Amino acid sequence: MKKALCYVVAFLGALILLGPPAQKAKAQNALWSFTLTNPDQTVVAGTSGTVVYSGTITNNDTSNVLNINGDSFSTGTWDASLSLSEDPAFVNFLQNTGSLNPGQSYTGALFDVTYLTSTPATTNNPYNGAFGIDTDGNPNSIQQGFSLHVSPNASTPEASSFWGLVGLLIVCAYVGIRRQQRYTV
Repeated sequence: MKKALCYVVAFLGALILLGPPAQKAKAQNALWSFTLTNPDQTVVAGTSGTVVYSGTITNNDTSNVLNINGDSFSTGTWDASLSLSEDPAFVNFLQNTGSLNPGQSYTGALFDVTYLTSTPATTNNPYNGAFGIDTDGNPNSIQQGFSLHVSPNASTPEASSFWGLVGLLIVCAYVGIRRQQRYTV
């Protein structure tokens, strides 16, 4: 009887010792990744528009579905003329699917930053932020940094404007010379 009791205690001890690693191995199988394709964007001061940040969310797990629970934004010191929002394509993905099957990826627009003509230029320090994806996988959340550089408005005329001005001056000079020749004859 003592021998049977020893076997039962040894078996239960082995289960207790091996239980946590087995659970840990299961959690590690639910791996996924998230990368931003274009984390650093540049626009010109004095203009307005929307910059689209895109990326890829990949379910690297071979057997479990990855459910995307949401996303998050954080920003540093931003000008009030900037606004940040989820891209409509990503909202559509979240509302219609919201999950990735084993080995599946979502690649596309994730969020947008809208800037105005009043957005000040950032000579040395860009507008920085982070965008995060929250899931039921391991890890639960991944964040990626991004930046928006607003370059100063160039005061140099564009090449087409310069050559247009040169052409206009040549035409004016030609007309002036022709008129002068006509009156001197």
